[in-house]
Amino acid sequence: MATKWHPASGKWGFFETSGSKEARKATERIDETISDIEGRREDLSSFYKQMGDMQTEQIRRQSLSDIEQFLTESYNIRKESEERRGRTGFAFTADPEVDTRQQMLRTQTQGILEDAEFRKRTSDLNLAQRRQTDLFALEDLIRNLQLERESYS
Repeated sequence: MATKWHPASGKWGFFETSGSKEARKATERIDETISDIEGRREDLSSFYKQMGDMQTEQIRRQSLSDIEQFLTESYNIRKESEERRGRTGFAFTADPEVDTRQQMLRTQTQGILEDAEFRKRTSDLNLAQRRQTDLFALEDLIRNLQLERESYS
């Protein structure tokens, strides 16, 4: 039976040396580290889900603020129009300026809603990209540790 020297493992045939004991300990530490890192995947997914929820809430609040501002402006325009009609004494007086401003506010409302949707999609894409990058980094770290473990076998 030929004995084979495994320098990284510290083995010389079937004898256990201090090098082989250290190699076994290093292998066990690498295995523990790999299992810890694999456990981080779930934590990472949970983190990015919470970040997505927070950003969605922030965008929703900003949109509500924008819509509230729109409603305030719209109410002011309607109030001004009613005051003008009251001064003229005509019940159905058309005011082109008010109509134009109301149309602009309707367009602005549509823009607010579209902008909120765009911000949400962009935010979701950015988070997904960062999450994927972090998952790839974990995978690379696990592969490197597995390769290092092989050198101790």
